[in-house]
Amino acid sequence: MTHDYYLTVNEMTEDNLHKEIERLTKALFTMSPESPVFDQVHQMLSMAQDAQNDKMFLRKYKDKSENTALDIGHVSSTVTMPDYSKEELLNATVTSYTSELRDKNE
Repeated sequence: MTHDYYLTVNEMTEDNLHKEIERLTKALFTMSPESPVFDQVHQMLSMAQDAQNDKMFLRKYKDKSENTALDIGHVSSTVTMPDYSKEELLNATVTSYTSELRDKNE
């Protein structure tokens, strides 16, 4: 049977998570950064902190109504469609392509 630390910290209560974070922090302070397990303990601390943040978020928003939408007000817009002739569009397209070719040749 394997031990999954992610599941362990996510099943802990907030009090136990706080104690676990304290324990891991103390372990990191007493450990040399060159130690082979330093990165592992640091990742465990990060995972425990993430689990604590998740639990705090869930506790904060568990009483919020799920079916309410955020009212951001009303948005109005006006669409303006310019009326270009076929000749104007052709001239603009040709000018664009010829100036690009001229720039590449220089």
